Amino acid sequence: MKQFFSHLGAALFVGAFALLPQSFAMFTDVKSEDTYGPSVLHLQQEGIVEGFADGTFRTQSNITRAEYTKVLLYSKYGEALVNQCDDASFPDVEASAWYYNVICYAKQESIVSGYADGTFHPNDNISYAEAAKILVNIMIANTDDATGNEWWTTYTGLLEAHGALPPTIGVATNPLSRGEMAYMASRMIRNTTALFIEKKFDNKLVYLLNPGTTIEELQTHCAIEGGTFNTCGSVCATDAEMCVKMCGLTCENIPEEKSFIRDRFTGKVVYQLGEGVTEAQLRNHCALEGGTFSMCSSSCAPDAEVCTLECAVTCENIPARSTTEVDEDTDTEEEEPVEEAAWKNYTNYDLGFRVNYPTASTMEELNDETNGDTVTFMLTGETQEPDTEITDGFVVSFDRVTLDENQSLSAYVDSQINESKKTGEITKAKERYELANKDGFRYIAKTQGDVTHIYLPINANEAFVVSYSVEDPEEMKYQNQIDEMLTSLQLIEWETTTLGNEAFTLKYPTTPFTSETSTNKLTLTHNVAYQHADVCDAKGDAAPLDDLTDFDVSFESYDKNLADTVTALEPTGFADENLSEDKSEFVAQDGFIEQVTIGKLDGWRVISGAEGCGEYRYYFPIAGNKTLVVRRAFVPEFSDINANQKEALAVEGALSPAQADAAFDAILKAVTVTENQ
Repeated sequence: MKQFFSHLGAALFVGAFALLPQSFAMFTDVKSEDTYGPSVLHLQQEGIVEGFADGTFRTQSNITRAEYTKVLLYSKYGEALVNQCDDASFPDVEASAWYYNVICYAKQESIVSGYADGTFHPNDNISYAEAAKILVNIMIANTDDATGNEWWTTYTGLLEAHGALPPTIGVATNPLSRGEMAYMASRMIRNTTALFIEKKFDNKLVYLLNPGTTIEELQTHCAIEGGTFNTCGSVCATDAEMCVKMCGLTCENIPEEKSFIRDRFTGKVVYQLGEGVTEAQLRNHCALEGGTFSMCSSSCAPDAEVCTLECAVTCENIPARSTTEVDEDTDTEEEEPVEEAAWKNYTNYDLGFRVNYPTASTMEELNDETNGDTVTFMLTGETQEPDTEITDGFVVSFDRVTLDENQSLSAYVDSQINESKKTGEITKAKERYELANKDGFRYIAKTQGDVTHIYLPINANEAFVVSYSVEDPEEMKYQNQIDEMLTSLQLIEWETTTLGNEAFTLKYPTTPFTSETSTNKLTLTHNVAYQHADVCDAKGDAAPLDDLTDFDVSFESYDKNLADTVTALEPTGFADENLSEDKSEFVAQDGFIEQVTIGKLDGWRVISGAEGCGEYRYYFPIAGNKTLVVRRAFVPEFSDINANQKEALAVEGALSPAQADAAFDAILKAVTVTENQ
């Protein structure tokens, strides 16, 4: 789901991500039983819409093409970026009009195309067909018109597939009402929310930051849930006995459902009236559920064969949720959950390894525990007691250690054996052991259960350590999983190079990247075979691409100060417009120029290009008239502008955005600067 519907004048919308009010009054001209009442109330509850000064919403009123376009563009791209567009777009959009920049940007991004005669008609009321096109291009993906006279069927079909076709729509070319607009928006929100929910526990959600999703959207969703947003919360259930110690985006302390819920069935809620519960509360709740309120309906499940004839207060015809979860207050399943892949790949560039780990649904919980320079995976069975040695399951950790100066790996292992003897006994003596194409050592110590320790050489000063404990009460399933993990283990070798007469020292993983080096420049790329259309081909005449480039980063040293480097690389006048008066630093601008600190590097990131097509440019100046410039190309195939985004993300061998980000951050954190520069 993308953010949308920001403020337009004083009458139409408020920012989608404003803090929600503790309470609000329903619009005087909107009732929850009205056709679009539930949708309007839903958007009002989320803080997306507000009414006119007289307290009305005016569901039957229309909205112009220019107003509707401004609402979506400002919320998606921000006013500052949109207003930078200053090219003539359509002959009937005059430079003096308030919407001049808005329509310019919409055309530039292929969100609108205008009429066949080349005009835009900005002050005409927008039709359902036109509104559907803009909404799809913003919220789902940039999509092509259908062939023939009914060009809009591509967009209306997608809205219908998402359950967002307003019931009062007759002819697609008729003007869109505010009520119909609310229905489209509300249904689209309800049917896309699950895209960023990874796990759901009692009183808690764990979010996924997918491409096209923003932190602000997650904060808004959490506010709607009534919880507390946390950028570094636990990814486990609140009552988990063994838990992952890693940061996650979470929504916590979500209040339990109101006490007026008597029963919940698929598509239906049965209410119970009690002290302090009013009919208005129940009507509002039903409206937010998207259902139809009834003061006298059946209290039974919709598919009940035998039912007591009693008059009950209910909420009927609630649309199916897009999530695959089961309501915790009923045994009725809405959908069968999609089974996760049995194994996944984990890559850690800081420690320099990748490994496959099990994620089968038979697991109680997967613990991917990161603590400093150690990564631990844990899987336990039902009989495992918390905070005790492993009796039903396994725990395996991966670590990277530094040897003492002039110390051999064998001597280091001997020192660790001596430490183990202080708290336990050695049950298997040190022996040669080969793993991940490395000739190392292995021994087994009995401390808290039998623990196997494996030491593999990385270089003269470092070693990679694998330690695991496994207990199979009934069968060899845990040992087999450990064996498969160890078989999949790959150590990532790092190469070292210098740039700019040794001003900068860079370390980078040799796999899976292809590198090109020169005196002042290092380029790292990763490609996989994938024939596809060029996503950034605006004209439509470019030849198909044979490969997907999911990582394209260059590091280049310049013997110039920041101002001279920026002048050399950026367009004429850029330095004067965007550097401080003394030209020693950038002037930060939201969504365009940001100050960054990565590892030991302090500098600025410039965002260049339109959404999905372009690059990030990082400027890291140091003393002595040296500047490190890092360019990182966008991956348009993974962006929301690509109609085949899901297909691209699933290409075998491709680095996911998260994997590419991890590699990029690890490389920058490893950059060192020579002190005397």
